[in-house]
Amino acid sequence: MICFSCGNSVKFLQVSNGSESVFQPDGNGVSQVASSSHHRMFAVAEEGLNPSIMVYDFPHCEQISILQDGAMLGYSQLH
Repeated sequence: MICFSCGNSVKFLQVSNGSESVFQPDGNGVSQVASSSHHRMFAVAEEGLNPSIMVYDFPHCEQISILQDGAMLGYSQLH
């Protein structure tokens, strides 16, 4: 499984069979995406000023946590 930002959404691509799914998180767009297959979760950083990072479980895409006040201008990378 590969996940990546695609406009204002996150696209999931199942490499083994080519199937795709799209998740559109709440917030102000998507600037960065990071994932952990070991913990079965992914994080999405918002676009814009004072962005939040939302953490979701996978594959249900339910929000687990929200991280706020970590940056003023934006995130350039998530690990």
